[in-house]
Amino acid sequence: MQPHPMQAKPPPVLRPRRCQWGVGGIGREQELENRQSVFARSVVQHLTQHDNLAHRTNLLAQRNNLT
Repeated sequence: MQPHPMQAKPPPVLRPRRCQWGVGGIGREQELENRQSVFARSVVQHLTQHDNLAHRTNLLAQRNNLT
């Protein structure tokens, strides 16, 4: 009887895990925090760009309505 094809998969390849604190550098946690803050900053920048765009279009609309 043949094994089910899903069960016949090879064992997962184990990647060497880095030490949580890192060796002579920033650890995993610090690196994660940095990545999150960079992501948050880019999101905030993106949103403020869109806010500025909306604000400008609103000003344009108001100016057009006044004329």
